[in-house]
Amino acid sequence: MNNDDRRPNHKRHPDGHWFDELRIRTVPRFKTSELSGDEWRISAHVEFVFKGHVVHEEHFHNVETALRFLPHVEVLAREGSREGDPARRVCEIEKEACDQPGCAEKSVARYWLKEEFERGHLLHADEWKYHRAYRQFCTRHLKRGDSDREDCDENYEPDGDIGPALYGFWRVSGSPSWDELRDEERAFYREQARRKLENVDVDKALAVITERLRAEEERLRDVALTKEGPDAAE
Repeated sequence: MNNDDRRPNHKRHPDGHWFDELRIRTVPRFKTSELSGDEWRISAHVEFVFKGHVVHEEHFHNVETALRFLPHVEVLAREGSREGDPARRVCEIEKEACDQPGCAEKSVARYWLKEEFERGHLLHADEWKYHRAYRQFCTRHLKRGDSDREDCDENYEPDGDIGPALYGFWRVSGSPSWDELRDEERAFYREQARRKLENVDVDKALAVITERLRAEEERLRDVALTKEGPDAAE
């Protein structure tokens, strides 16, 4: 837990951006007119996507025109000068999302940064004496590695028992869950965690991860049933 008096400050991953996916598609429409006649016309529909959510949309005459104006539109949207304020929408999504760029999963653990860097250079302690930076990650991205100076296991202090050492406990999407692992596999992961992180309550951490994922599965199931109607559950 955070026993520090400094103000918590969510620090975006250095490789992160306000959108992580760009979709451009040609949309046909049939125009009818008593004066000029009927014909098929097209337009280009552009979607800026962040963590699986469409945060901004634009329409152009065609794809070629869209490509020419995209840099200008991107700057305006990022600065909040476009309708809907996509930058604010991104900030709302970031509150619960995993900070790994390109990942749309919800976070399960918060990591406090021990030291802060900018462009590879260590910041003086006075620059972050009034705030305490943190990032948050999903189960798949708990382990951060040892290459980067800031985004590495050694530079993070887990807020609780869920940290990099528990990376192997919940397998990536499509692999067996913790409940489906064999006893020897569970013993292996527990031992790895104890070696890497002292004084960690492994069983408690596993229980937290399992409960959060089950709650999310139930939420998604309820959303699906709501969209499909009352007869979907029969």
